[in-house]
Amino acid sequence: MTIKKIRSVGIIGGGPSGAISLDSLIKESTFDKIVLFERKDNFGGTWRADEPKQDIKVKPGSTPQEVDPPIPLPQEFENADEELKVEIAERVPRWDESPATYRSLRTNVPERIMTFSDDKKFPWLDQPNQDELTTRESVEKYIINYIERLSTNPSSNVEIFKNTHVERILKKGEQWEVVIRSEVGNLDIWKKLFFDSIIIATGHYNVPQIPNVEGINEFILSGRGQVLHSKGLIVNSKFQNKKVIVIGSRSSASDTVRELKTFTNDIIWSVKDTSTTFFAGHKLSRTPETLRKPPISKYVVQDDTTTVFFEDGSSAKNPDYVIYATGYFFSYPFLQDYNSNLTPQGKIIKGLYQHTFYIKDPSLSFVGTPIDGMSFRVFEIQAILVARYLAGKIKLPSVQEQEQWHKERLEKYGISRLFHTTGQDPALIYIDNLIKLGGGYDSINGTGKPFPKFSELDLEIYEANKKQLTERWSLT
Repeated sequence: MTIKKIRSVGIIGGGPSGAISLDSLIKESTFDKIVLFERKDNFGGTWRADEPKQDIKVKPGSTPQEVDPPIPLPQEFENADEELKVEIAERVPRWDESPATYRSLRTNVPERIMTFSDDKKFPWLDQPNQDELTTRESVEKYIINYIERLSTNPSSNVEIFKNTHVERILKKGEQWEVVIRSEVGNLDIWKKLFFDSIIIATGHYNVPQIPNVEGINEFILSGRGQVLHSKGLIVNSKFQNKKVIVIGSRSSASDTVRELKTFTNDIIWSVKDTSTTFFAGHKLSRTPETLRKPPISKYVVQDDTTTVFFEDGSSAKNPDYVIYATGYFFSYPFLQDYNSNLTPQGKIIKGLYQHTFYIKDPSLSFVGTPIDGMSFRVFEIQAILVARYLAGKIKLPSVQEQEQWHKERLEKYGISRLFHTTGQDPALIYIDNLIKLGGGYDSINGTGKPFPKFSELDLEIYEANKKQLTERWSLT
């Protein structure tokens, strides 16, 4: 499957996926225009070290469209060719867009594997004598430095838009129309730009989800306890000696439990079947400080008592806080008009081949989709593959073959986050498949980035880190 000549590419997102996509496109030396859009005032994406203004509360059972709806375009702008300035009487903020990172977060992949292959050092390691991990601030600085170095390269046709919201992307003929909005004082400034190809690099740790468990809304309305999401959670003295239930089976839940222990030991950790979670194969301890329970089946509010029932029939009474570390929706409101069913239930991106190419039109691609892999290094493999394809150097399999890959994965994992989860060991297989698809490790025709190779030392450190992670989460 081939693609027409691509001259212009728009990248949505200034986090790690956007950074490596930008670098990979520049090094192909074939594109006339490369534009990166970032909605905030600087780069970093998920790794932004912004401090949340308040704990995030999300209505249980909300859909991605309810939590993060698209902003309608001004009617007079639909057929306009030039920019439009609209005066805003009162600016209504969108829901809290605090980053998914929290104050105590440290990386869980060693520096030499997590970083990009051409820049293998974070600005600093916070515990260099102990491990190769670091803080969110160091990762944020790494991404900022990486993009700024690329954007100041005088030989590249690169343009960066900060403080710019992408509000709609539509295919118009042979090109993609990108509608952007910037906020200047009390003005919204709307513009349209056109590209031959679009790379979505916005990540998937933005729009939080909380399941609609029986009785949870009655518990919230009773005012006897609070239901929060772990995104941007502020853990401080308000949790002192409080009864807290934490729900979740991945690293954010583990970190939340660990951080809460500074203030309280009255913690219940609700974890689903570990055979299908991050903890698969891990031996989870049951220490007195962290009582493990299965998922919550229902909340019952009666008189002055709230009883939380678990799936094994056990219960807990009168929790002060229930914290859901239950992950995030895939959400792309700017693509709603292009495909309203792109992200069924917010759990998968429907119609992607190898978690990367949109099968119906591979001039639309996604970088940063895989979950629980080797983070930045997997994104780098994706970005190089996309750049080679857009440069016309490689071909994709037939549509039928791509659809078969998607069908088989859907049959195996269903509409769940597991669909895009590569995991740590399977990530090596996934990487190998992408490199083969991309024509092998070396650059093609003397231009472009080579695919990074993993040395024996890389793999040794990788294996040692897996063991450390197992021990870390087993002791929580």
